[in-house]
Amino acid sequence: MRIGIATGYRPLAYVDADGNLAGVEPDLAHELGAALSRPIEFEHMMFEDLLSSVDEVDIIMSGLSITEDRSGSVAFAIPYMQIAQMALIRSEDFPRFRALADIGAANSGSRVGAVSGTTGERCVLEWLGTVASFQSVSDGVAALRNGQIQAFVHDAPAIWDISLAADEDLTSLYQPLSTEQLGWAVSPGDPLLGVLNAALQGWISSGKLERILDRHMPVRVHSAGSSVCDPAKSLPVDD
Repeated sequence: MRIGIATGYRPLAYVDADGNLAGVEPDLAHELGAALSRPIEFEHMMFEDLLSSVDEVDIIMSGLSITEDRSGSVAFAIPYMQIAQMALIRSEDFPRFRALADIGAANSGSRVGAVSGTTGERCVLEWLGTVASFQSVSDGVAALRNGQIQAFVHDAPAIWDISLAADEDLTSLYQPLSTEQLGWAVSPGDPLLGVLNAALQGWISSGKLERILDRHMPVRVHSAGSSVCDPAKSLPVDD
């Protein structure tokens, strides 16, 4: 099976210090290959190219949030994890930005960044009406560190991972901006979708899915109605 994947999204999919592909998605892909007795071949892509390449691979497994817009071009399997968008700030700015409301205040002068083409970008645009877009997580974090932006928004697991490895100069605000579901994607009408759903249902029932997720993310966010954006919904189009 050809798996479309974008790296640079630790702990979902990344290249480790030894140059090996690692994370939640590669582990799930190998489990799926073993369950179906099919070898796995990863096709490395830029995140923004994943959806347009759906006919070139069998499955996209790259931390994709299920959204109305994306569902128009791909078919999603049942969700395998709930996440949220979360903000990363410089630790020195914590006295100013103790909550999302402080960042979003009209007089805060805050410039907030996200990765282009992600639900984080959609979330910031819906929340603040403007967003600084970057090609990668590393570009966004670098911009935060050098003062180009005051906050960087991305998937909560990645934000936690960055803040834990940041030598205390970066801090995550543990307040979710959204509630989202992650899912694998295939071409519309592909019969493989039913196979994926059956495999996921089995893993959910047996606890295997939870064990794999816990291996990489012992703590996960479960937001409850406190969202400031809903990137799963289509944004209105101006006439």
